Amino acid sequence: MNLLIYSVALMPLEKILNKLLQQDPLVLKNLARFSGKTLEVESRMPSLSLSLILQKDSIRLSPLSAEDTQIKSHAKISGNASDLI
Repeated sequence: MNLLIYSVALMPLEKILNKLLQQDPLVLKNLARFSGKTLEVESRMPSLSLSLILQKDSIRLSPLSAEDTQIKSHAKISGNASDLI
């Protein structure tokens, strides 16, 4: 998939995710502990990958792997999309 299209497709998901986070103070408090960490999610079927960049009060979604951005990934999960969901 074209990287630009994938980035644009992630924007609404990121916005919804962060709106939900803002409604739960306990989750935000726990998220703050992981600020600056990166989680990679890799799906084998279909073949997709993305990085979740955890911040104090939000999560950024990136279609680039940690390797592509030269950011150290702190954790990685992988599997078929149905298993990851």
